[in-house]
Amino acid sequence: MKWLLSVVFAAAGMWVPASAAPLPPDVTKVVSFIFHADDTGNVARDDSKKPIPMGTGFFIGIKLEDPTKSGIYFVTAKHVLKDEQGRYRKRVYVRVNSKEGDPNLAPLDVLPGASNVYTHSDATVDLAVVPVALDERILDFRFIGEELLTTKQSLKELKIGEGSDVFFVGLFTSFYGQRKNFPIARFGRVAMISDEKIPWRDGPSQPIQEADLYLLETQSYGGNSGSPVFFYLGPDRIPGQLFTGADIKLAGVMRGTFLNGSPIQFRQSPTAVIPFSTQNIGIAAVTPAHLLHDILYSEPLVKMRAAIGGDKKPQEPASIKPTEPAQ
Repeated sequence: MKWLLSVVFAAAGMWVPASAAPLPPDVTKVVSFIFHADDTGNVARDDSKKPIPMGTGFFIGIKLEDPTKSGIYFVTAKHVLKDEQGRYRKRVYVRVNSKEGDPNLAPLDVLPGASNVYTHSDATVDLAVVPVALDERILDFRFIGEELLTTKQSLKELKIGEGSDVFFVGLFTSFYGQRKNFPIARFGRVAMISDEKIPWRDGPSQPIQEADLYLLETQSYGGNSGSPVFFYLGPDRIPGQLFTGADIKLAGVMRGTFLNGSPIQFRQSPTAVIPFSTQNIGIAAVTPAHLLHDILYSEPLVKMRAAIGGDKKPQEPASIKPTEPAQ
């Protein structure tokens, strides 16, 4: 198993308007789907014996001292890793593509006290980061390079604001592929970037929180939580000005549909418990990427990366090792 991989994810070439633009190459390979575990730790299955989907996660890499290698992290929305009582689940399963054969489900264990789950010092930030180890010899995946992260400063420099094009890729619970993961892509525009916190409720019985969020004019449904959201940039995004650089940047992580519902609720269908969003008004809430940057460059993770190749043994990352077929 290898945790140290070279950065292989890159933005696409010439930009065209988002309404007509194809997805950048391999962007769908950065995401994986998250599934329930039952009380025994095995994959939870519905009455038809199909695994029960929960949400989306994605891989991101931060360069180590050796710039050809990176520490790899699995990122998702914090609420995806928690149960209905707000407690961390002991285990979830991550569906990963194989270079040979069908996709497989790999257990991702949450250690006691969630010691391997890194979150923001602000409890309202709905992000979870888990250091992981993947074997690139057998798994077909990509990860987002740190150069695609946006900060508050880069947001200004890139002239991103209301009306900027966005897209995200994530789990479509009605169909997510049999022979490999098939994420669904959805497109939209930035509806609001506020310097004030925005009221948000995680569920009908939950208190309202004041959270840092971007609002997007796009539809988000159950299963999309934890999806990476990207700004789609163009050289002519401001009339009369030309820009150079990467065509996409990571905007943040999908939290859910804004207001009039929760990011994920659960209902019983004839064959499964399905995540869904209620009263979708077409405005999605996204946790900004600068908050993910805060976690990735927090003291514990900086020290962990510095320990790679040093005298001190770093904390072992969680192994993403397939153990069960995805069907």
